[in-house]
Amino acid sequence: MASKFMNNALGLTGPAGLASWCVAGAGAYYFFYLPEEKKRQDEIERAANAARLMRGKEYTEFVAKHEAKSAAKKGWFGGWFGGSKK
Repeated sequence: MASKFMNNALGLTGPAGLASWCVAGAGAYYFFYLPEEKKRQDEIERAANAARLMRGKEYTEFVAKHEAKSAAKKGWFGGWFGGSKK
């Protein structure tokens, strides 16, 4: 009964059917699973590098310097247009 179900449902008609399922599974693994896993690992590494760089001294000094510049702008819309309020 179980072998009849396997033959009808999955097409396992012997060693050739089983081999075709193995080839299809291996192809799906290499062409679908592995690239997604590599992309996920790259995203994790990119986020870790970004977090590490943001804690660096150069980044914090850069942000502090440019925030101080933007706070000093006055005039129409905070100096968006390069002019000052007259």
